[in-house]
Amino acid sequence: MIISRSVIDIACAARLLLGALVPVAPFSYARDQWRLLIDDPLTDRDIVSGESSKENIGGAFNERGWKAGKQGDALKIGLLKTAMKEGALEIIVSGIVWDDPESPGVANRKIHFLNMFSNEIGDHHAEDGGTATDALWTLRVGIRDGKPRYGNGFKVLWSSRGAKRSEGSLYHESKVMMPDGWRWRENESYWFRVEWSAERESLKIFVNEILLDEFAWVDQQENLDTIFIGKAGDFGTWVGPAFSGLKVWRRE
Repeated sequence: MIISRSVIDIACAARLLLGALVPVAPFSYARDQWRLLIDDPLTDRDIVSGESSKENIGGAFNERGWKAGKQGDALKIGLLKTAMKEGALEIIVSGIVWDDPESPGVANRKIHFLNMFSNEIGDHHAEDGGTATDALWTLRVGIRDGKPRYGNGFKVLWSSRGAKRSEGSLYHESKVMMPDGWRWRENESYWFRVEWSAERESLKIFVNEILLDEFAWVDQQENLDTIFIGKAGDFGTWVGPAFSGLKVWRRE
C-alpha cells in the first residue's frame, strides 16, 4: 500500500458525511494531462469512436447499461485508439448484491468482471494462449463455500509483461481491501478506475475516487487493446450488475 489505512478511513468518512459514496463525477485529476479516447455509455451495441469492435455474447443493453443474464455472457470490446503505456479505464457498476451466493455466479467460481488484455483471447495463462510479452490486468470476484471469496474486497491480477507462467513473466495477484465499514449497496452505483503508467511504474486501483492500492507496472511491451466486461477466459460471469459509462483515457 502507498497510503495508510487511516488515510483511507478518513477519506471514506469524509465522503460518508457528504453522502457521496456514489460516484457523481470523474476523479479529480488534471484534465489537461489526459485525452479521452473512448466514451461508451454501454446502452446499445453501436460502436463508438475509438472502438474497432463490440461483441455482445449473450448479455443485454438498456438505458442502465450492459448486463449479463446468465453464465457465459460477456461483452468484448476492441480498441482502435489505445492508451499505450500511459492510460486509464473507468466504468460504473450498479446493482451489486455482494453477499448473495447466486449474484456473483455459482459456488466455487472465480469471476473476472473487468479486464484489459493485449491479446484477444481474454485469458491470462500461458498454457491457454498467453505469450511472454502480453500486458494484462483483471479484477476478480467470486463465491467460495457460499460466501464472497475476498470478503467485501476483490482481487487484482496483473502483468505488465508476460502471461502467467510464461518465461520471465511479471505476473502477480493481490487482494484489494475496502475501507473499514465499507458496504456494497444494491441501489447505489460504484465508479471503478484503473490507471497504468510505465513512466510512473505503477498500476493504481480506485473505487469511488478512493485510491485502494498501487502495484508495480514496468517494462510494458504490448498495448492494452481489448476489454472484457462481465467475464473473461474460461471463468464465470458476474450475473446481475449493470455496467455503464465506459471511458478510456491516455495520459499525454
